[in-house]
Amino acid sequence: MVRTAIWLVNVLLILLSGLYTVLFSICAYVLLRRRRKIHWILPFFAVAMYALATADMAYTLWLLFGKLLKLDLSYQALRWKFWMYVTNK
Repeated sequence: MVRTAIWLVNVLLILLSGLYTVLFSICAYVLLRRRRKIHWILPFFAVAMYALATADMAYTLWLLFGKLLKLDLSYQALRWKFWMYVTNK
């Protein structure tokens, strides 16, 4: 039962990150194809937020498969996850 829930959460996480990738691509297209002059700050922070979200997702999957399923999860590993979450939100 627990393994099924873990796999379901992973599938949902991967689907949502794919949706976020599509939304980021649309955002980049709109920002770069406008005829008006764009400020550098919007594309910079859009890329920074996407990079943080991608790193957060990769670290979450590593925590789940590399640590939690082997019962080797420590507080120090979760601390980095917390700071990535706070920075991205």
